[in-house]
Amino acid sequence: MRHQNSQKKLGRNTSEKRKALLRSLATSLFENGKIKTTRARAKALSAFVDRLISRVRRFEDFRSERESKRTIFTKEVSKRVLQFARKTKKNSGFTKSAILPPREGDRAEMAMIWVEE
Repeated sequence: MRHQNSQKKLGRNTSEKRKALLRSLATSLFENGKIKTTRARAKALSAFVDRLISRVRRFEDFRSERESKRTIFTKEVSKRVLQFARKTKKNSGFTKSAILPPREGDRAEMAMIWVEE
């Protein structure tokens, strides 16, 4: 039974695969500025990115760099995360999303998510 298990599975069987999916989506989000994905993935990604930026902002320079590099796949995008975390004045709500029309093939609910500066 799934009593009080609030985490979505996102079409993945194991937690490692879910974490890898969220890391990949976060890397793409900071690399491109905005991405188009399903609504469930966008919702999970928003929480993931908010936690990531909050953790990076909380630590000192070296530790925040390590935290960013541990989560994001490429060095260039990791530097973008650090720059964004340092220049933003917000405490939360770093991402915004908009609902898009359903995907043609399977009618999946789609969303556009972007980083709010």
